[in-house]
Amino acid sequence: MGTSIGWLAVNGKSADVVLAELDLVRNGQVAMHPRRGFSLALPSGWFVVVSRFATPLIAEDAVRRLSRGCTVVTCEYDDHVMVSSAACYMNGLRNWRAEHDGGEDTRQLAAIGSLPPAFDAIYARIESMQDAADAEDDDIDHYYSIPIELAQSVTTFHAGL
Repeated sequence: MGTSIGWLAVNGKSADVVLAELDLVRNGQVAMHPRRGFSLALPSGWFVVVSRFATPLIAEDAVRRLSRGCTVVTCEYDDHVMVSSAACYMNGLRNWRAEHDGGEDTRQLAAIGSLPPAFDAIYARIESMQDAADAEDDDIDHYYSIPIELAQSVTTFHAGL
């Protein structure tokens, strides 16, 4: 069974403001395994909203609006098709974006902007893992995790793979 998740994390706005700007409301439920999505406040100061599938919630126009006066990091991944992406928006502008499409090539990665400091270390480690997998003729796509790990390096959040 595959995973398809989209999430955004906001730093610099309260949870109530984020939910209001996204036109979401709290349902008051606590669940160990939510079926549709959830939100949570992290000790790192980020507020995270998670959806089980990519949604308009993470659409660029919506995220640009939400990021006015704060920082928003988005992350989407679908391991059915081995596509993953992460981006960071600050004050209405995209600061960086990293995207992998494994259907194109396991080593494909498009990255633009002022990438976080962790990018070089993440990339080097993943490239080494992919080299080892390729040498063993393992059909595995390690580059898929680069955008996911990059988003986690900024927000400390990981929805699980």
